Amino acid sequence: LLEAQVPNKEEVTIWSANDSADADTVTQLQKAGYPHVSWRYLDQCGFSVAEQGETYEDIIERLEPIIFEIERCPTHLMICGHGTVMTALHSYLGECAPTHLAPCTVVKIQPRAYDLDWE
Repeated sequence: LLEAQVPNKEEVTIWSANDSADADTVTQLQKAGYPHVSWRYLDQCGFSVAEQGETYEDIIERLEPIIFEIERCPTHLMICGHGTVMTALHSYLGECAPTHLAPCTVVKIQPRAYDLDWE
């Protein structure tokens, strides 16, 4: 799937959470030769979780370093993360209300002038 989506065999970097939930996917991609970076910001539970848990606003605040890096990244990215974290990231980048993403959902985001294409 990944090779079919990346034009002309351009470089792709895999980002994932530090925990083991995405380990199988990431291990297979690393064996295929893709570089990998672990980010604690993509973990399911934040490192400053209130008693009631994190809101989407809390998650977006926690994801700020990731969002800045996405905007500066010179390569294609594949981000593997937990549903709630990915829903918040999808909502932020798409400037829309949070919509739950089903497990194993693949969302392709294509940058365009002043906008993003979503598939």
